[in-house]
Amino acid sequence: MNPQTIIDTLNALLNLSESGRMDRSEDRPCRVVRLDQGTFRGECVGEDGKVVHHPRIVVEGQRAFGCTCPDHARQRGTKGPCKHVISLAKAALIQTSLLEMLQAE
Repeated sequence: MNPQTIIDTLNALLNLSESGRMDRSEDRPCRVVRLDQGTFRGECVGEDGKVVHHPRIVVEGQRAFGCTCPDHARQRGTKGPCKHVISLAKAALIQTSLLEMLQAE
């Protein structure tokens, strides 16, 4: 998949985000980010420091996002992505942008 298409998809997802969740995502950085078959997957540690939430963002085909956290289970994305999905999107955006820069050289 074209890196610019991935970047555009991630930016569109971030534009759906509520400002409060965007701010709270800074406290929940993804410690693992990987792209597997068109889906970014991450691991974010919860507030208690013990629970690990698993956000995912599908960037190929039917675009979608989800997370194993209680907020996403309650809202099902009706209020936009949860803070863990936002954190994953930010990390994936950085990773993809770096890859695009390296490929350009």
